[in-house]
Amino acid sequence: MKEGVIDIRGHHLVDLANFLQKPEELKEEYCERGYGEEFVSALERAYYAIINGKVSIHLVAGVLDETCNASCEQFTSVPREQQLPCTGARAQKIDEQVAGFMLLEIGKTYTFEDIEQKLRNFYSDQHCM
Repeated sequence: MKEGVIDIRGHHLVDLANFLQKPEELKEEYCERGYGEEFVSALERAYYAIINGKVSIHLVAGVLDETCNASCEQFTSVPREQQLPCTGARAQKIDEQVAGFMLLEIGKTYTFEDIEQKLRNFYSDQHCM
């Protein structure tokens, strides 16, 4: 992690949008899906640091990010065919698509203030369908 900047995968923007609205539900969902407490704690720390303006987001694709670098128990508790790809071409495509849905670009750095409304709009759009 660079000083004041953390890497976040494009698809984790969806989680950040959900975290803004219902943090406890998101954390519970991750635990139920087998990611483990350490992963959920890392996710929470990263998202609060972003929301509180302590760090900016550097969007990445197809590589592990700040939250992925925590101990992820899903690899041992969930059948491989049910796991989302973490790295590689398929993961990169997913990350790029989600960032694009929010009109953000992989490789750029954003403050929470820069993207807060896009995250809130994305959450609203997904829950109004």
